[in-house]
Amino acid sequence: MLKIGILLILCTFLAQIEAKSFRQVFRPGFIDGIPLRDHYAKQFIDPVDYEKCVKTPGSFNVTIFNFTQPLDHFDSNNKGNWSQQVQYRNDIFKKRDDGDIIFLMVGGESPVPTPLLCFLTYTWGQLAVEHGAFMFQLEHRYFGTSAPTPDLNTTNLKWLTTELALADINAFIPAMNTKFNFTKPKWVAFGGSYPGTMAALLRVVYPNITNGNIASSAPLWAKVDFWEYAEKMEQAIQWESQVNKSNAACYNETKNAFSYIKTAVYTDAGRNELNSVFQPNVRLGANMSNIDLDSTNFLSGVFGIFQGIIQYTFDDRNKDTINVTGLNVANLCQYMVDTRYNYTQRLYNVYSWTAAWGGYNPVPFDNDYWNDISFWRETSFQSGAAAYRGWMWLSCNEFGWLQTTDNGYGIFQNLIPLSFYLRYCTDVFGPTINNDYIQKHVTSTSRKYGVPWRYNGTNVVLPNGSLDPWSTLGCNVSDDSVHRKVRTTVGGAHCVDMYPYTPNSTDSVEPNDVINTINLIKNETRYYVSLAGPFGGTTSGNTTSSGLSTRIQFGYLLAGMLSYFVM
Repeated sequence: MLKIGILLILCTFLAQIEAKSFRQVFRPGFIDGIPLRDHYAKQFIDPVDYEKCVKTPGSFNVTIFNFTQPLDHFDSNNKGNWSQQVQYRNDIFKKRDDGDIIFLMVGGESPVPTPLLCFLTYTWGQLAVEHGAFMFQLEHRYFGTSAPTPDLNTTNLKWLTTELALADINAFIPAMNTKFNFTKPKWVAFGGSYPGTMAALLRVVYPNITNGNIASSAPLWAKVDFWEYAEKMEQAIQWESQVNKSNAACYNETKNAFSYIKTAVYTDAGRNELNSVFQPNVRLGANMSNIDLDSTNFLSGVFGIFQGIIQYTFDDRNKDTINVTGLNVANLCQYMVDTRYNYTQRLYNVYSWTAAWGGYNPVPFDNDYWNDISFWRETSFQSGAAAYRGWMWLSCNEFGWLQTTDNGYGIFQNLIPLSFYLRYCTDVFGPTINNDYIQKHVTSTSRKYGVPWRYNGTNVVLPNGSLDPWSTLGCNVSDDSVHRKVRTTVGGAHCVDMYPYTPNSTDSVEPNDVINTINLIKNETRYYVSLAGPFGGTTSGNTTSSGLSTRIQFGYLLAGMLSYFVM
């Protein structure tokens, strides 16, 4: 079963992964609410052109090669290395006397998305055309073909960290300056969601390798219990209830529906009804081996459907979300206020609707916890689970971001406790990845990188969408004196500013405010490229981490520690 909530955080494409391989498995909340995205992207582009781009990128002037990286940038005794996939496009590149302009799209938790280079209608593509930029994409270690180790065994995942991925970029940029003989190079990095996090952190950890960065929908707060995600979902539904009279009852009806099924999973009559309507592959019943686990697993699956729809409402990604009949909170609410059906049937109708858009059979509804765990335990890079396993590791090992409903008895009724996702981490990665391990490592990440209200990067744009649950982990503190620009797109969703804005489309329901965010990004990029490049007349420049620490800027580390103690 494919739940619509599978999401980018580049806000990228999973179209290159066969959907078939993960349709029949449940994805936990931190996968359903993943910033990972866009296996639906082929619908945004002419399908013939899309397939041509993926299969023969050279026909779109895209070149692919591999760059050798050390396995561990910080361990001189480790002599291991690996090949990182690089994609570039230089047909629009123009040499400039005042310095060559180079754009880098930071890769994230998916194979690097070739269509972002093939099609120049995305925001960064429009800017590349305007400035005659050389365009690169760099695949993240452990995703796609960029495999530093033979497999994704838990032992090998020790080298899948954001710190090492940032160091990969720091090694990559000066090497490309030399390889392509750039003159006084001026780099601008772009990223959305988790790659947005990386783009933002680059301006702190390695501020001397780019002129400025665009960090769209970037979560910057490592925390285990990401209950704010559900709270923002509630706010999005409440907002729709207030602005659309036909959906005025949506908030209360959604609350009533989730309250009903939370009770139903613990009664014989309720379980019989849920089994009859949803037809789960593991039926709910009093004889379940672990009634709390299986019930929470079922409820998490229903919650995940709402996650995917709300996170990408009106995000410009493709026709699924911008179309007036598409997957957005307005149409979700139409199902929830339809009093012709009882609450169980309304929730199923939402699920069936997403299945129709995704092109898959909604039956059976996946509720086989241990079968799903066995899928996520697959360690081959060729497995359909590879990208998701990598993202799970980043969540369980570094950032947390486990999307519970622990924000109290709100609209989603405290359905999914933190213990459910902590167990998921343990069952997927092994007994050592337990509660104590996760809490310790996420705390370490928070101390290392700080919290968003103390973020002190310069020359960086940090846009978010007002409907995006991930915005609750973003930076909201602007400082015009150092060109740290923060903006919230009213009515916008995750990474809304990265996609083409088409207000004249007759079937579009895109937020009008997105053009103001895109204009801010374009104006700030113009400012960045007007500056002298950090490399001067050389191609190497100063690429060491700034400050006193060889790994992290000392001032930022200190700010992170201080903020940790006042959290």
